Formats: sequence, structure tokens, C-alpha cells
Amino acid sequence: MYLGNVTELLLSGNAITSTRGLDRVFSLERLALDDNKIAELTHIVGIAKLPFLMNLDMKGNPFEIDGMKFLDLFSLLDVLHRSYD
Repeated sequence: MYLGNVTELLLSGNAITSTRGLDRVFSLERLALDDNKIAELTHIVGIAKLPFLMNLDMKGNPFEIDGMKFLDLFSLLDVLHRSYD
């Protein structure tokens, strides 16, 4: 089942640990997953398939890469992105 009419989904602060199933929200343009409990980047792989996703907020999730914790990896990426603009 695909949900084709939803373009914005705000799921901030809901203790979410994975984005499993969100790849079915095909027309999603904005997704807010900030301040959740997503700890591994592999738990967000499915949303990479969303063709219209233009705005993704992942700040405040406790990411781990190879056992190293990054408390706010996406905030760091945002700062790096701004420095290149």
C-alpha cells in the first residue's frame, strides 16, 4: 500500500527508532524526524527512495557510526553545508 497524497509529515519528538515503512509515503516532500531515537544510519535508508523529498529534519537523534556516537550528526552536516554556500 502506498500513501500518495501526503506531502508533509511531522513526527518530531516521538521516540521513533526507525523510518521503516515511510518509503511508502511516495509523494512526501517534507519529513521532520527531529528529536527522536534513531541511532543508526541504516534505520533511515528506506527514505532515500522518496523521489520528491526535499526537506528532511533529523536533528537531535543519537546516531552511531562504527560504534562512535554522534549526538547531532545532521546539525554538523548543516553547518558544513552552510560554509560551502
